[in-house]
Amino acid sequence: MPERRSEEAAAPVMEARGLTKSFGATRAVSDLGFRLSAGETLALVGPNGAGKTTTLLMLATLLPPDSGEITVMGRSARDPFRVRPLIGFMPDVLGVYPEMLVGEYLEFFARAYAIEESLLGYSIREAATFAGLEEILDAPAAGLSRGMLQRVSLARALLHDPPVLLLDEPAAGLDPRSRTEFRQMLLELRRKGKAIVISSHVLADLEEVSTRIAVIEEGRVLCNEEMDVFVKKAGRMRTFRVSAGGDGGHAYSLLKERPDLTGLRWDGEELLFELSRDGAAAAQVLRALVEGGVQVEGFAEVPFSLEKAYLVRTSAPEGGRAT
Repeated sequence: MPERRSEEAAAPVMEARGLTKSFGATRAVSDLGFRLSAGETLALVGPNGAGKTTTLLMLATLLPPDSGEITVMGRSARDPFRVRPLIGFMPDVLGVYPEMLVGEYLEFFARAYAIEESLLGYSIREAATFAGLEEILDAPAAGLSRGMLQRVSLARALLHDPPVLLLDEPAAGLDPRSRTEFRQMLLELRRKGKAIVISSHVLADLEEVSTRIAVIEEGRVLCNEEMDVFVKKAGRMRTFRVSAGGDGGHAYSLLKERPDLTGLRWDGEELLFELSRDGAAAAQVLRALVEGGVQVEGFAEVPFSLEKAYLVRTSAPEGGRAT
């Protein structure tokens, strides 16, 4: 019995196969595909015009593909009305009606989702509480900050408790605190088992909340893999940070003589340098510092960021394809 539950948990909640979409002579999406299970978040990454929004619109059944297949919980999106109850869509254009109170707006969409009358109040309260809106349900949408409008839009997408969420640039225009709070909500949704597809230009946000990444350029998927695999493949060099207290100048002189490291820099407090991925190299550098009389207060590897990994993987010599 436990094996069966495990198999069910691993089954794809959403799957896309061979999605293609053209607008006239322009191919916006070409042969795109992926599988997404419960609790997974797929980051769609690529430059403007890569086809990310077109992909999300097709997944949301708002734009029919020219060819290809989308299934949600085993249901074909060729019959949109069978899969729309399973999808929560948060577009980049929020579509909040300013003349409505927040509570009225959520009730309007709860009825549009055909939520049973007896569950309307509960569904609205649950979505509003999760999005942090319980104190402003009686406030007009007009005048709300961008951050609060994003919360209203997220609550709208959650009203019918869908297993799949499609989010197009959900953190666009948010200040740093609002972005942090939004990331925490996405992590909580992932813990609740939601399958999420998210598009964003803020790669730092995607790195924390996503389990997989699909890099798209000119409508083609250049790679589709687990987030940590994507980052590790780009890290041909490892970056290290050294804290040497008052011995910083001495440490810099010692490291400057080593041919096995590159990119040495010292900001007056810490030193940064890069090494090859040879596991023994870092230990050798640390030993040389200690034996050279440096009082090493800290020695640690700096994680390779998604942003840096993306730039490395998409600037490959073979014409920009991720490797």
